Amino acid sequence: FQASCDPSSPSSCEPGSLSFVLQNIRSIRRNLDHFILHLHSFKALPPLIFLSETWLYSEEIKHFDINNYTAFHNCNDHYSAGGVSVYIQDSLVSFSTTTFLKYNSFDCLRVDLSMGSVCVTFICGYRFHFVNVNDFFSDFIGLLNLCNSPNLVVLGDFNIDILVNTNIVANYKNIVCSFGLQILYDLPTRITDNSKTCLDHVLYRIVNSNVAPEFEIRDYHITDHTL
Repeated sequence: FQASCDPSSPSSCEPGSLSFVLQNIRSIRRNLDHFILHLHSFKALPPLIFLSETWLYSEEIKHFDINNYTAFHNCNDHYSAGGVSVYIQDSLVSFSTTTFLKYNSFDCLRVDLSMGSVCVTFICGYRFHFVNVNDFFSDFIGLLNLCNSPNLVVLGDFNIDILVNTNIVANYKNIVCSFGLQILYDLPTRITDNSKTCLDHVLYRIVNSNVAPEFEIRDYHITDHTL
């Protein structure tokens, strides 16, 4: 996925636009090189890279750098199939804090960015599919209650298919809406021979009405999740 502020609006995201990509990497050991190869097909490298299901242990993180990026990893050493990582381009020197957050139902990382007069909080997460979804909702509400930034982007693999009409999806959307967040898209992000689901979400709230978020879904077959 890519999302950016509208470059035609000079005040929309000072001092310019901001792009990012999200990928369920499943795992970094196996797929990071493939992922980096496809990154170079972009016109410009994204300042922010968010990866879910990294499957990394803490002692391994030094082996998975990306040139010209600073990496932050939230590893789940008790459950190898979890974990999230954020790579911040070295030229983006305005990030202020990175917070490692631990919840029983999902792994997540928080990054607070300052760009000119604009501050944006990003939270990248991965929800464990084996955890009761109501436990996740409780943790998710607790997390969002801590995020008082007016500009907030929450993204990752939440293992909730928002393309179906169920009570779980309705409850999830109600939580999202109650915090002033919008769902950027509702298109398949995981496609198999038997199903098409939207498990990877980008949620956002932006106070500046001139901001026009955009996205693109690309399937490079890095994993069974699109980029």
